[in-house]
Parts: sequence; C-alpha cells; structure tokens
Amino acid sequence: MKKLYATPAELLRRGTGGPASLRPAEKDRATGVSCFESEAAARKALAGTPSPVGTGQRYVVLDTSKLRDVVLLPDPAIEGHWLIFPADPAEMSGWISDRPTHRLTTMLQAAIIEPKVRTFG
Repeated sequence: MKKLYATPAELLRRGTGGPASLRPAEKDRATGVSCFESEAAARKALAGTPSPVGTGQRYVVLDTSKLRDVVLLPDPAIEGHWLIFPADPAEMSGWISDRPTHRLTTMLQAAIIEPKVRTFG
C-alpha cells in the first residue's frame, strides 16, 4: 500500500519525556499519542483550547526513524498534528493499562533526540 503523505523526520511531544508523557491514556484510545511537526504547529493547533502552549512549557523531540511497531498518521482535522498508534490495534489496551513500562513507551523514550528536554520560546 502506498502512503499518501510523508512522515516528518521529527515530531515533538509536550512533556518531559518521562513514561507518563509518552503513553496513551484511556481518553486517547481512539486518537493515539498526540505529536506535532513543529512548535508553530503546536501553538496554532492548541491556541484557544483549555491547554494552549505557553512560553517555557517543556517538550521532547522524537526521531521518527527510530519508531518501530507503531503507525504515524497525520490528523486530517489539524494541520501539523500527528497521531501515534500501535501497529497492532489489539496492543492499544495493553499500552493504556501498562503505561509506564510498556515496550512502546520505552521505544518512544529511546527515540528522544538530545537535548532531551526543550522549552517553547
């Protein structure tokens, strides 16, 4: 099957890169782990929401070439927003219930590019 989109080389995820910030919660079952192509995309997408991006908030950058056993999908509703799902949809329940130690959480942590934690300017 041919992709109709190019996966970015890097994606950013708000948080510190700890297990709690790199896993899905129950509310993310249908939407996956949320990431953005850039600071500008995150700011634009989250402006006017209950959780806007503020100066000094932390994020990590993920090297997408190091992501295995997941599917990266562009969010058709939000420009620059990407969603990360397990390649095997049946694995989502395990990832949600075993969030801090699940192999996919560990894999996302290993994909973090140095410097590990960055801040929105």
